[in-house]
Formats: sequence, C-alpha cells, structure tokens
Amino acid sequence: MKWFSLYPSFLQPARSEPPPAQTQILLCALEQCVDSVMITDANGIITYVNAAFERITGFSKRETLGRTASLLRSGRMSAAFYAQLWAQLRAGRVFKAIFINRRKNGELYSEEKTITPLTDENGQITHYISTARDVTERLRTQDQLHRLSHFDLLTGLNNRGAFLSLGERVLERARLDNHRVAVVLADVDHFGQLNAIHGQNVGDALLVEMAERLSRLCQSEHLARTSGRGFAWLMTDPAPDTVLTQAMRPLQSWQTPFPCDNVSLPITVSAGIALFPDDAENFFDLLHKAQLAKRLAKQGGGGISQRYQPELGLRESGDSRLCAELRTALGNAELSVFYQPIFDLTWNRLVSVEALLRWDHPQHGMLSPAIFLPLAQRSGLMPQLNRYVSDIACTALSRINDGRERPLRLSINLSVGQFADPGLPDTMRQVLTRTGFPPGLLTVEVDSAALSGPQARPDGALTALGALGIELAIDDFGLGHLALEALRRLPVQAVKLDRQLVGRLDSDPLAENVARASLLLARELGLTLIAEGIETPRQIQWLQQQGCHFGQGYLLAKPMSATALAEYLDSDQCRFGSELL
Repeated sequence: MKWFSLYPSFLQPARSEPPPAQTQILLCALEQCVDSVMITDANGIITYVNAAFERITGFSKRETLGRTASLLRSGRMSAAFYAQLWAQLRAGRVFKAIFINRRKNGELYSEEKTITPLTDENGQITHYISTARDVTERLRTQDQLHRLSHFDLLTGLNNRGAFLSLGERVLERARLDNHRVAVVLADVDHFGQLNAIHGQNVGDALLVEMAERLSRLCQSEHLARTSGRGFAWLMTDPAPDTVLTQAMRPLQSWQTPFPCDNVSLPITVSAGIALFPDDAENFFDLLHKAQLAKRLAKQGGGGISQRYQPELGLRESGDSRLCAELRTALGNAELSVFYQPIFDLTWNRLVSVEALLRWDHPQHGMLSPAIFLPLAQRSGLMPQLNRYVSDIACTALSRINDGRERPLRLSINLSVGQFADPGLPDTMRQVLTRTGFPPGLLTVEVDSAALSGPQARPDGALTALGALGIELAIDDFGLGHLALEALRRLPVQAVKLDRQLVGRLDSDPLAENVARASLLLARELGLTLIAEGIETPRQIQWLQQQGCHFGQGYLLAKPMSATALAEYLDSDQCRFGSELL
C-alpha cells in the first residue's frame, strides 16, 4: 500500500516506498501544527486535514476526506459571504475572515481562517489550503468586555464614557437636522448620609430601582449612570420653553418612596438641565453648563430642577480665584508630589511607585486632585503641571535609585487634554535628559477615556513617547469606554485594573466576572496587569489566583513623600507577607 494515503494527493509519492525525508518533515509539521489545516482540490473536495482540525471540529479524517467544507457550515454565514469567498479565491487572491462554523456535536464555534489558492507551474489553481485558529473563547471574552465596558456595573445603564461618546454623536446628528438636544444631570440628595444609615446594599438597591423607573420613561440608550449617586439622560428636540417640564416627568417617577430591604425610602433629587445649541455648542461644555445648574439646585436646598442661565457662569468666580491661586502655587513650587508603592504580587516586593500630585492649600487644607486638576485643565495649566510633576518625580527617583541593585520604576499620570499638547514628547525628552532618569524605567499612565471618543486621538503622542523608550499603561481598565482596537493600535505595554472593580471583588460576583474577563483579555494581548485600589486581603488572594502581576492600594502602602519613601525602602515594610493574607 502507498504511504500516507490520508494526506493530500499532491504530497503523495507515486511509488509505494516511504516518502523523501523533506516530504516526511512537511507532513509531520502539518500534523503537529496547533492551527487547523485543511487542503481541498480545485473543486473544493477535501484531500487533507490535520490532527488540530479533528480536535477542533470533532470530525475524523475518514469522516472528512472526499467531502466539501460545507460539512462545517452553521447557516450563520450569508450566501453573499460565500459568493465573495469564491470570487476572491478563483481570482487567485488570499481570503481572510472569521467564520462561524458548527462542530460535529452541533456546537457553534468561531475560527479565524486564511484560505490560500495553490497554483501549478502554469499558474492554474490546483488546491486550496486553509489554516484556521479557534477564537471562540477570545471573541466571547472580548464581546463580554466590550458590552460591560460600555455599561454601569450596578444598574446596567450606559456608563460615563459611553454617555460622552453618545452625546457627541447625538449632537452631531442634531447639527445636521437643526434640532435641539437637552442634557439632564440628576443627583440623589444626601446619598452619603443614606448609605451611612442604611448600608451600601440598601443604597445600591435604591440606585437599581431608580434606574428601572427611569428606563420605563426614557429611551434606554439615552440614559447613563455617571457617578456614584448621579444619573444623566438626553432629550432630543425639546421645546426651549417646556424643556424643564419635560425633564420633570422622569424625575417625578422618583417621588414615590422606594421599598428597599423592608425600608420605605423617600428621596429628593437635584437636577440641572442645559440645552444645545442655546447654552453650548459642544457636548463637553453642555455637560459643564448642566453641572453648574445642578450645583445651583443643590445650593437651593435640593429637591429641585434648575435650567442653566448665563448668569450662573458668574458663580464660577470662586473657581477662578482658586485657579489663580493654583497658578501662584505652581510658580512658587508649593505643590507636593507623593509616591504610592506598587508591589509585585508574586514575589511580594516593591517594584515601582506612582507619582501623585498634592496641594496643601493654606486656607482649605489638602485638596484632592479631583478638585484642582479640572481647573488646571480648563485654564491651560496642564502642560506646566506635567513638567512640574515629571521634573520632581524623576529627580527624586534618580536619587532614590542611586546605588540600588533593583531600581524602582516610576509611573506618571497624564490627562486626556495633555495629549493635545504637541510639545509633550519634547517635554518628556527634556525632563529625562535633565534629571538623568532612564526612560526604560518610566511609565506614562493614560486614562482609558483618552483612547476613545471623537475628541481625543492620542496615537501620535503615545507613539512618540513609546519611541523614547517610555512604557505606556492604560488606567481605569475594565470599566472605561475603551475601544478594543485601540489596544492593538497603540504601543501599550500595561493596563491598570479599575479600582471600582477591585473594590467590589469582595462582594459582587459580576465584578469578579468583569475583572476576570479584563485580565484574560490583557493576558491574551500580552499586557502587564496592575490592580489599583487594593484594600482587603481577599482582594490580594483573588488577584494572585487570577494571575495579576502587580498591585497597589492602601492595604499595601499609602502614598508618601520622597523622604518617607527612602526610609520605607530601608525598612522591612517594603515587602508584604502572610500577615496581609
């Protein structure tokens, strides 16, 4: 009998003795390939399949040879798809696509397939060779992450990132149609007090019920949960003189007390409303105007709705004063940089620090960056702040690393707006040259919001930073509105798992699923994984079990000054051990 009778005819020798060594190596390579390989003749009749094909499809060689590839068809691919496939192949061109096929047991699966025409010396097609990889699990993970990254974990509504993208699209359509758009921002009054009295579970149940009532009255795609206690929605083409009345209808659905955990909770809500194009020409400004109106509603005691009025802008004078003080503090080097340790969760040792800006205001005390960074953004101070933080942090870490066998890495945060600064790469190059800090030890953290949405395309800036040798990391990964193609498009090396996800790992199975999907996707893309906001031993254990590489949080170490960091490194505290687990 002839050798290798199950293999493609064009590889079979014409004689019955063993094939030449080269052919035998080729056949062995095909058989041991992890990807599915199928070869057909010019008429589509299968002449060869490898072991991976049998494993993936469930069909044996004997069940497959002599048949066509249609035995795998699931009915999910259109006739037009197959028409395009054959037109391209018969023209001698390679065809690449993701197929939804059916295994022998009836189960659907997805495979990333490349089909290549093989020609003889006369250029005539004699065979087609198909190589395919089962991507079912990868696509399922990506689909789950894609869906969950657009929606709020608790309520199922759009999250803030998705709402921002939605708003830009709705406004663009409104411009074309010459329509108005209203944005409504609504917050539960005294929500922190409610949580303190009744517990977080009751607060969460309240938010879920509020979302359900809202969904009955508004288009769900126009709704969002934009903060811990806040909701937002869009109204398309409202009448200017009745917009407040129209906005009140959804708000009135919240006036009936909420039954939560055997407790009837009456609540009040403050809302702010702004109208496009009357109050603002772009969605960012429209949100800001609605925020001002909502702030005025709260200052009036809460429980009311407020339409934006031009005079509300004058109330920002306090912000203007604080902005001027920030400019002065920056010029006088009165801002501080603190450093939060990042630990290797496998070896339990400190390997990196994140630089965090702090402002100890002479009247207001220690101010959160959430207060003064938006002011810096609006007043154009972010480039100066970036240079300030980068200079101080790189200088401090250069001194701390001097003589250390294992130098610490340094992470610096950049905001969305900073990528619009064309001088950013040059600024970072000058900082590294001036301070002598190695670019290979520097990580620039980018908020996931910077990688999505129509206003920010930081590709050029990120590529230029990467060319300097700086590592790039995505912050708030897992919950932000992040296009997956951005992860492939950009030179990103690391992702930081969102602190909201990490904080709910102790109590929320859905948070675990989202975090697990995020970690799986990051691993598949070859990205380093960093968890932020670790506060309990169980969170560390879960992250270690899931293969998360690095972590930071108050349980491990709080932010500290450069002097305190140097002392910390010389102490026994810079490793965490069984006492935390």
